[in-house]
Amino acid sequence: MSEDKTFNLEDLLDVVQKKWYWITIPFFFFMLLGAWLYVVLPREYEASTAILIQPQEIPSEYVVATVRSGLEDRVRSMTQEVMSRSNLESVMTEMDIYTEERARGVPMEILVEAMRRRITLDVSGSSRSNMGSFTLSFKGRDPQHTADVTNRLASLFIESNLKARARQATETTEFLEKQLADLKALLEDYERKLQVFRNVHMGQLPEQLQSNTAML
Repeated sequence: MSEDKTFNLEDLLDVVQKKWYWITIPFFFFMLLGAWLYVVLPREYEASTAILIQPQEIPSEYVVATVRSGLEDRVRSMTQEVMSRSNLESVMTEMDIYTEERARGVPMEILVEAMRRRITLDVSGSSRSNMGSFTLSFKGRDPQHTADVTNRLASLFIESNLKARARQATETTEFLEKQLADLKALLEDYERKLQVFRNVHMGQLPEQLQSNTAML
């Protein structure tokens, strides 16, 4: 036969009073550990910005859109240009990134790769149409400096996109000019053939039927 035991609040308080060190010692230990980690461990901040890619505004009835690839493909193309070693090395020098490491002679390849790992691009949730947006994030130790570097990287992506659009627009213009020149040459050729036909069949053309009848 077993005896059921019930505990009330007074019994719980009595246990806490008798075994107070079971709670207070671990509590203060973890508080001190957390404070020590807060002071010793380096702080890391992350800044993000959204970049909007707008579609071509020329009506498609007149000119086919010069940017026809999906958003992910366009971001991938811009990323290859912006994330190149020359661009990241220029950003490091301009924004004073890895100054101590560069002063110690750390190879630039290692620093460039480390900076690439601190940059994140997110195109999730965006459609593969011409219009969309993606998020650019950068991690750093100083909040203001991290925000400045993020804005500088965003400007590089915007410049890359504008250059690509300008290059594709130039190619489209050259293509249209070539098509116009070809059509002009074709029209001139038809006009020459028509003139030769008229000269060979002078007096036998349909529009001369009325005058020929009047003469007869």
